[in-house]
Amino acid sequence: MMARHLRSPLTLLIMLLAALLTAAAPASAGLLDRITGGASEQQPLPPEQAFPFSAEQRGPREILARFDIREGYYLYRDKLRFELKSSDARIEQVQLPSGEEKDDPYFGPQQIFHQPIEIRLLLDRPLSDGAVLSAGYQGCAEAGLCYPPLTVDYPLGGAVATAVPDAAGTMTSSTAAAAPTAPLDEGDRLGGLLRGGQ
Repeated sequence: MMARHLRSPLTLLIMLLAALLTAAAPASAGLLDRITGGASEQQPLPPEQAFPFSAEQRGPREILARFDIREGYYLYRDKLRFELKSSDARIEQVQLPSGEEKDDPYFGPQQIFHQPIEIRLLLDRPLSDGAVLSAGYQGCAEAGLCYPPLTVDYPLGGAVATAVPDAAGTMTSSTAAAAPTAPLDEGDRLGGLLRGGQ
């Protein structure tokens, strides 16, 4: 009989604990999701979507480059690099806007860009047809992912022969005006090589 009285309060205690845990489970799951990022958290964008790049010739000796930085991402100001390929012209001056100060956990004090930016590139002579602007950059997602240094090649002014993916995903050579052609990043070029392209 003594065991029955002890079992009764013990049973009640277990039932009470089970009820409390069941009621608290949704709240604790929400807290855990907030702490760990949760399953509903979006995956980081590929770099070409997080930092879309474009460029246009603004005059015979000027190029306007643009990074349309998406919300939740940022670029490092001092990691931006520009070079002209397939041209006699050279970049004499890069006019970058000032960035925001950030005490970065990876690189220490840095200037970064959270918003779209335009960069003026002044040339030593007029740009020749078929020139390609090579832009190097590095950035991070605010969620904590940092991308490795990347480079994108962007064709400028005039008719340019470029390798572009066709509807079947194979790389073909075409000649077109450079302005509407999408830039080819390292992933596009590698994908073309793996598919047997040039």
